[in-house]
Amino acid sequence: MRIFRCPRCRAEDISADAHPARVLDNGVTLRVRVQHMARFIKEQAGLGDPGMKRLVWWNVPAQMLEDDVRWLDENRAALERAL
Repeated sequence: MRIFRCPRCRAEDISADAHPARVLDNGVTLRVRVQHMARFIKEQAGLGDPGMKRLVWWNVPAQMLEDDVRWLDENRAALERAL
């Protein structure tokens, strides 16, 4: 998988792995983060966490996967410029 570095990191020769806001092809990093958070909420709800149970009851994980991923897709160019 190809990793892109921001201009500042290239100029200062900072490793892409060390950069907290690294961007992978097609915005994969942010998409994977949203998917991870949705799974985490469901897992914690299954373990009995009352706050996470409420989020699942409100359908937050499914909405995150739909709304947040759509937003990332719609704003990918702006995010890549900013990062």
